[in-house]
Amino acid sequence: MSTTQGSEDAAGWSTYWRGRAGQRAGAALIGAGVETDRDLATFWQRELATRPKDGPLLDLACGAGSVLNHAAELGFTHLLAADVSPDAIAEVTRTHPGVTGYVASASAVPLEAGACQTVVSQFGFEYAGATETAREIARLLAPGGQFIAIAHRKNSPIATEVKDQKTGCDTLLASGFHEAARTYVRALFAQDTGAATTAEAKLAEIARHVADLAQAGNGSASHLLQGTNQLLNRRSAYDVSDITGWLDGMEAETRAHRVRMDSMLNAALTEDQAREVVGVITGGSPGTVATFTFEGDTEPAAWHLAAQTPAP
Repeated sequence: MSTTQGSEDAAGWSTYWRGRAGQRAGAALIGAGVETDRDLATFWQRELATRPKDGPLLDLACGAGSVLNHAAELGFTHLLAADVSPDAIAEVTRTHPGVTGYVASASAVPLEAGACQTVVSQFGFEYAGATETAREIARLLAPGGQFIAIAHRKNSPIATEVKDQKTGCDTLLASGFHEAARTYVRALFAQDTGAATTAEAKLAEIARHVADLAQAGNGSASHLLQGTNQLLNRRSAYDVSDITGWLDGMEAETRAHRVRMDSMLNAALTEDQAREVVGVITGGSPGTVATFTFEGDTEPAAWHLAAQTPAP
């Protein structure tokens, strides 16, 4: 991952976690919206049940700490969290005051070698580069330590949904709606009748295409249209900067969401990549590379990875 791409991803996730704060953020699958809490809760309760409860457990690329929630419920007492997003760490430490949080890439965590008995990750570690992060996980784990993860899987149902969302973002941004609406609003507030008439006609034409997106299920398009109409209908209660600022924010969030969707697609692992991750951590010994399927689905949604570092 390039430095530029990494900073864009961090900004995109921070935007997301700021929006999720106070909305059971820890229970959310980042961006895709298909996480079934019961299935993943059952998975983590089973996988963590036999791990030492007093050994340091690190939730890597933790988001708002979904796995930490399960670990805390099971009685783990030494909990650590690392995420590239400061807002994610702020949410984790707010909801779990006893957690020690680190704002850091999953591939470079500021902990001593062998500091962790258990490292876990749920749709997270792979974003920082799976192989590079696997080396960091191997460094962080004590001898005999265990890595357990649910990771994005190439060509899964999640990946299909993410592709659709990314396409929706691209189409919405390419429509020019945000700028057309800003132009119209400025002309209205400037009381420039000629400019407003021209801008209104252009906005109406673009809005028809955005309405088609909304009709097809694009939630961002629907929210954008509804919000713009409400603000325009009540514009006497606002300053021009209030309305254009809202439009700026909506455009920025759509761009940030596109970055998140793109990073998800890039992070998804093939089976060979998943096996490479496990092999790096185990030193070449067998580990677990299995699929994870949500109840009611027929196609696997993710990888279940488990790897133990060589015993001393």
